[in-house]
Amino acid sequence: MSTEQLALKVQDVPDKGKGVIAMLPISAGELVLLEAPLFTLSSDYSNSDVLAKLVALTESEQRQFLSLSNCHRGRFPPLMGICKTNALPCGDNTTIGATRAARAGIFMTGSRFNSSCVPNVNNYWDDIQQKISFRALRDIPVGEELCICYCELFASREDRQHKTSTAFGFACVCSACTLPDREQKASDKRRTSIGRLYGEVGDCGNQPSLGLRKVKLVIKLLKEEGILECAGATFYYDGFQFCVSSSDQRNAKLWIKKALDAESLGRGPETSDAKRYRGYLENPRGHPAFGLLRRQTLTGPEN
Repeated sequence: MSTEQLALKVQDVPDKGKGVIAMLPISAGELVLLEAPLFTLSSDYSNSDVLAKLVALTESEQRQFLSLSNCHRGRFPPLMGICKTNALPCGDNTTIGATRAARAGIFMTGSRFNSSCVPNVNNYWDDIQQKISFRALRDIPVGEELCICYCELFASREDRQHKTSTAFGFACVCSACTLPDREQKASDKRRTSIGRLYGEVGDCGNQPSLGLRKVKLVIKLLKEEGILECAGATFYYDGFQFCVSSSDQRNAKLWIKKALDAESLGRGPETSDAKRYRGYLENPRGHPAFGLLRRQTLTGPEN
């Protein structure tokens, strides 16, 4: 058993079926689990595709697969239902960025992570190792459940619960989905604002000062929602790009350092993005947008 696996345990969780529990204290950024898939499929798989994968497994592996939950009974054939309930993306997969992973995988431990709209763990497909990694987004004490997020973070509770209900057969009852009415409305406003600002930041390429103000607002909202560690890297990188386009190397370095730290926390220090960010930290002028706009001094990230 690996060191990572010693830190967690799959067990029954009240009202959730199986879940993953921390058995040792876990530090922010720590690799919780690195797991090879039982099998992978094209994201547009059919029942016959699943059957072909299943017959290639050992009898023991088949039993493991069939032990996974199926929230789609009566809607899809059993094998399809198990896959749709448990498959995780093998690649970048975000609604807000209109990115869909080409493949999905079944993982005998990884598929047991339950969902939270304030996740304490991030899952990331390592294309080089052909394994999925799970890293702690914050310090996690012994006994706490480890959760990823199944749905779009930058959506209202109603939209998030519609997703979990239709796709996974449950209404989310995480801390972000069970707030008092007034707090829930405020949370919904913050999250939907982040989604709107994501697009607006992308439209500010020729207006770096305005773009940077929007980036800082997004980071503030992410922090208030407790999900900065989940999505901060993207927006820190946006801040960097606004600065390099304006030849502001000093502040560009501050933004890219934040992006590197956030990327390393949630995905690991050796991802392609982390390596790219490290290169820009050493030499901001290496970015293709450097100096494209009028030279000006902008601002760095808040502490």
